[in-house]
Amino acid sequence: GLELLTRARVWRRGERVRRAGVSSFGLSGTNAHLILEEAPADAGQPVTAATPPVVTSPPVVVTAKDETALRALAGRWADWLAAHPDADLAAVARTAATRRAHHEHRAAVLADDAAGLRAGLQALADDAAHPGVLTGRANRQGGVVFVFPGQGGQWVGMGAGLLGSSAVFAGVVDECEPLFAE
Repeated sequence: GLELLTRARVWRRGERVRRAGVSSFGLSGTNAHLILEEAPADAGQPVTAATPPVVTSPPVVVTAKDETALRALAGRWADWLAAHPDADLAAVARTAATRRAHHEHRAAVLADDAAGLRAGLQALADDAAHPGVLTGRANRQGGVVFVFPGQGGQWVGMGAGLLGSSAVFAGVVDECEPLFAE
């Protein structure tokens, strides 16, 4: 019962739930595939927007290259919070997670308010135990890999074969190698 559509057509409700598969093949090699299913039949109930969950303890992520730097950064943030007691904790957490580099030494500080966050950050700065502070180190595994995925017509060994048969391809790979080596 599957067919590839080549033009728009009316999609009438029937006895079965309507579903459609959608595939998008990007020129850069990014492909997206999904299945759409029709919404349930209207049961006469009004549709209301779902209330988003309330996050009472947004984690504030602190990362640094070593433990000393991690504690120093936590201390600076604790001082900043002391000067800004009305800070939006969700904005602080979002900024810490998305606008800063993620280094090997890490901590997550959980709190319900600015005072609690400041206390957790200060405990981290002082290297003291605190129930709202979790610490750890990122586990680096592996390294950088050069992938030649092709555009759907690839085969095993294609990249290696091109290295030996295409001077242009080999030259570009040679140019990339020192950049990836770091």
